[in-house]
Amino acid sequence: MTWEDMSAEEQSLVGKLLEELNQVQTLSELVRCAEAFLMRLLSADCMALCVSKPGPTREYEWETSRMLSAFFARAPEWGPSDFVAGTVSREPGRVFRDQEMISREGLEGNAMYRLSHTLGMPLEQVMSVMLTIPGESWHGGFTAYRTRRQPFTERDEGLLQYVARQLASALHKCRMFMERMLYRDLFASIARQQGLALVVLKSSGEILQETAPVAALLRKWFPKEPLSTGLPRELRERCAALARGATDDTWTRDNKDMRERLTVTFTALPQAEGPAHWKVDFRETRRSLLDDWLNELTPTETRAFWLLMQGKSNKEIAAALGNEVETVKKQVSCIYKKTGTSGRQELAARARSLGATVVMPPREEPE
Repeated sequence: MTWEDMSAEEQSLVGKLLEELNQVQTLSELVRCAEAFLMRLLSADCMALCVSKPGPTREYEWETSRMLSAFFARAPEWGPSDFVAGTVSREPGRVFRDQEMISREGLEGNAMYRLSHTLGMPLEQVMSVMLTIPGESWHGGFTAYRTRRQPFTERDEGLLQYVARQLASALHKCRMFMERMLYRDLFASIARQQGLALVVLKSSGEILQETAPVAALLRKWFPKEPLSTGLPRELRERCAALARGATDDTWTRDNKDMRERLTVTFTALPQAEGPAHWKVDFRETRRSLLDDWLNELTPTETRAFWLLMQGKSNKEIAAALGNEVETVKKQVSCIYKKTGTSGRQELAARARSLGATVVMPPREEPE
């Protein structure tokens, strides 16, 4: 079916349908749109839309039009006899009419058909398509029914086939909306923890949700990078590497002038189907001058420093480190130079003011 093959009325309904599909966000909005234009286009008496739910359970979100909710509430009864799902799942994206799925005799003996008659809503004809987007793990479906014995035609099939891709795109938007809702409780809790910077991210790099402090942190630490596409490139690359099996889930950046550090931690939020989402935590810390001191010291000088803070003499430090006293004197001299202090008393006083625990003022010793 092409646009030129349609009648003027069909073109009008298809045009309005496609225009409205661009605006929908929720499944109920999609159903109202389909009811207004697609059911008229197909001369259907009722219809159903479904989409697989995010999360660990293999469940579906259903929305119907002019159908009894009791029919889908009793799905466990007719599920094993669901010839519609069994057929359309073999060729996603292709429209099937009931005569391509099951014989008339088989239909009238089917549990779905019998239940529809029991409920007073005879589903005599059916036409359906499984809706998917390449690369996405979710799936959904659209099914049109007639309660009268008037089979859907090849023309009806062609019209539904013409709009199936746009229906799938609209359903994809609805599924994304459902994913955002999945994390609403998480972010409601986070919102109460003032100042916490956190993002929920898809493996593709798309941000599903973020708390308010994130934007300011990104502007501060990535001032030259455009952020209109989501997280900065380095963080997107780290997330992609983790999705491929990398194990380093922490990224850091230091601002030496301001003695600040940004630490970003990635935590997988597993999904039952498809790639994991990621919780990305941002933590900004400010290093003290004591941290800078210790960063400048060698490992041996660091051990000597803490022994000095305990009031140890050069002889005692030498014994603890297994060094000669003369070697310790040189190490202590280097500590003074690197910390900008002139002796043990000044070193201890400044270290105490920076938060170091000083057991007792170190004894001054002749160098």
